[in-house]
Amino acid sequence: MSSNPDKSAAFTVLAAALAVSLLAAAGILYLNSMSGGGAANPNSAALAAISQSIPRHAVSALNGDADAFNRLQSDVDRLDQLGTGGAPGGRDSWESLLQSAASVLGERESVETITGAARLASERLPLLLDAADELMNQSGSTGEIQEFQRRAVSLEANLGSLARSAASGNPGVAQVVAGDMAYLRAMTDALSGESTGLDVAPLDAASRENMLVPVISDLADIEPQVAAAVDAAANLATLEAALDRMAAASTSLLD
Repeated sequence: MSSNPDKSAAFTVLAAALAVSLLAAAGILYLNSMSGGGAANPNSAALAAISQSIPRHAVSALNGDADAFNRLQSDVDRLDQLGTGGAPGGRDSWESLLQSAASVLGERESVETITGAARLASERLPLLLDAADELMNQSGSTGEIQEFQRRAVSLEANLGSLARSAASGNPGVAQVVAGDMAYLRAMTDALSGESTGLDVAPLDAASRENMLVPVISDLADIEPQVAAAVDAAANLATLEAALDRMAAASTSLLD
């Protein structure tokens, strides 16, 4: 299995830290805007809050929070409405914050493709595991069916891992997912009588119709979504760096 839960935990800790800093940020930016005796920017408090909520919502979105993308888009829209001209913190930091947010929002479809595949797998794969018990009794290929079950469990777990920590893209985990899906397909092909290289005796016609066809049907629904999730994961490799830039910009706006 992947070490990815460590990354997921790190992103969760980051989100919590950003949430704690949110209230303090408004006061700090407001005081900064008063330095030098100038008049305070009338939007300083709102801008301060947004500067801290953008990275928090971005982290949540990439940790599988389905509504966090909407909150992140709302933050960006609000920032655009208020404008950052003359705001405390410097134009470069505000631009970096917005560009990083745009990078995350630009991969919303990829993230939702992964989370959608993970949801479907969690719904269907437990049913496949139940069906595999019957296949084991009928086929006599105990070791191979047990490997089928192990791969199904691995597929569900690793898709969930991808969905919970999309920021890194997790290419290693994505390849495990692809390998597990390929094995499940090869196993059903072998039980159908096709040549796959697996040492599996094909089922008789009646068993194929009654036991195997429903399994093949479920796999036919899952397989394209899993393939799309694997492809989508490759698009997310740069998002971890975007989160780092976002956090740095957010922090600099409090200096």
